[in-house]
Amino acid sequence: MIDFLTSVNNLPRKTKIVATIGPSVANPEKIVKLIQEGVDVFRLNFSHGTLEEHFSVLQTIRKYDSQQKEFHGVIGDLPGPKLRIGEIQGEEAELLNGAIIYIIHSTLPGSLPVITVENDMLFALLKAGDIFFINDGLVRLRILSNQNRIILCKVEKGGIISSRKGINIPYLPDSFPSLTARDLLILEAIKDWDLDFLALSFVRGVKDILTLRKKISPFKKPFSIIAKIEKPQALDEIEDIVEASDGIMIARGDLGVEIPVESVPFWQKKIIFESRRRCKPVIVATQMLDSMIRNPIPTRAEVSDVAGAIFDGTDAIMLSGETAMGDFPMESVQIASKIARYTENHADFVPDVQKIISDNTDLSSAISFGAWEIARNLKLPVIVTATYSGSTARRISRFRPNIPILAFSPQYHILRHLKLSYGVIPFSMNLCTEPSELIEEMKRLTLASRFGKKGDKIVITAGVPLQKSGFTNLLQVEEI
Repeated sequence: MIDFLTSVNNLPRKTKIVATIGPSVANPEKIVKLIQEGVDVFRLNFSHGTLEEHFSVLQTIRKYDSQQKEFHGVIGDLPGPKLRIGEIQGEEAELLNGAIIYIIHSTLPGSLPVITVENDMLFALLKAGDIFFINDGLVRLRILSNQNRIILCKVEKGGIISSRKGINIPYLPDSFPSLTARDLLILEAIKDWDLDFLALSFVRGVKDILTLRKKISPFKKPFSIIAKIEKPQALDEIEDIVEASDGIMIARGDLGVEIPVESVPFWQKKIIFESRRRCKPVIVATQMLDSMIRNPIPTRAEVSDVAGAIFDGTDAIMLSGETAMGDFPMESVQIASKIARYTENHADFVPDVQKIISDNTDLSSAISFGAWEIARNLKLPVIVTATYSGSTARRISRFRPNIPILAFSPQYHILRHLKLSYGVIPFSMNLCTEPSELIEEMKRLTLASRFGKKGDKIVITAGVPLQKSGFTNLLQVEEI
C-alpha cells in the first residue's frame, strides 16, 4: 500500500505555504530551516513580540535571499481592532462552566477570578446580557453587569485561556476604528521596512481598505494590502473588498466565532472563487494543522481540511501557532507540503475555468486563457511568462494549471509578491525591450531553470513593452 504522505515528495508543489514566525522559530537557523522545508511566505504577527524582534527576522530572510538569489514574500500583520485579555499569572488558566469572573481595566497580570484588559474600549462596548468569546470562540462568557470599568460575567462555556488571547465581540460596531492608535504607531515604525504585504485585520468594508491605502500612500514603498476576512460585515460586500485589495486572507478562527460555524465552508469556497476571478491571491488560514502545535502528526480531519482548501482552489495555506509556538514547526511544514502535493495531483480545476473567464473579455485575459488552453492541449511542460507588475502571471495562475508557471521579471519586489500565487515560480531576468530579444531570453532562462529541456515546446506570454504594467498582448509557442 502506498503511503500518501511519502509517495509524492518529488512532485512540484503549487500551493504556497505561509508560516507565522514566533518563539519556536525566531532564530536565524530555524528561519533558514523553514525556507529549506518549503516555506514561500513569512508572516510577522505584530500582535505579538516586539518590532525589534520582527525586524531581525525580516533581515534574516532578506540576507538569505540575497545570498542564495531566492525570493520570499513577507507579510506584516497589523493587530487591528482586536481586543485581548492581558497577561495571566502562570501563563494560562482554566475557566470552569458556571464560574463568575471579573474583568478589570489594568496593565497588570490577572489571576482568577480576575482577568485584566489593557484596552478600555472593551468597557464601552459591552452591556449586561451581551456575550463575548475568548480564544477563537473556545470560551463563551455572558455579561452580568458592567460598571466603573469592572465587568462581572458568567462562564457559559469553559476552557483553557492563556496570556494575550483574543476577545471576540460579535458585530463589532462600525464606529470602532479599522486602524487603532497602536496600528498607527506600528505603521510609522515600519514605513521604511522592506516588507511586501500588510495584512489588515477585521476588515468590515471597502472603506477600511481605502483608509489604510491612503495612510501608506506617502511611504517610500507602499505595501500591498491583504484584507483579512474575519467579520460578518465583510461578507456583505465581499466582491468589492476583493476588488479593492491586493490579496485576501480567510481568517477562519475569528470568522467562525462570529458567523454560524456551519456556514464557514460555504464562505471559504465563495471567497476563494471571487479572489480567483479578480486575479487576487487568497490565503486560507487558522487551525489548518492545529493539533500539531503539541503532536508530531495531524488528525485525519486536519489533513482533510488542508486538502479541502486546496480542492477549493486556494493560492496558499497558512500555518499560525503550528510554526509560531508549536513543538513541531518543521514537521508541520513538511506535512502541509506533502498534503498539498498529493491533493494537487488529484485536483481538477478545469470546470472552474469557463466560469472564471466568462466575465473577463479583455485582451489580457483572453491571451492568458489561450496560454492555459494551449499548454493543456499540447501537454506542454511549463507556461512561461515575462511580467513587469505580476499581473500576467496572476492571470494564468487563477486557472490553476497542472504545470508550473515560470514568471520572469526584472523587479525583485514583484518576484517576492508572486511567491504567494498558486503554481508560480519566480525568476529574475534583465529588462528586454525588443520582443525577439525577450523571447530568446525566456527560452534561455527556461532551459537554465531545468523546468524545460532542449527540444521542449513551451508557451510564452508577455506584455510588450515589458515596462507596461497590467497588460498582456503576446502569445507564442516556441521550441527550446
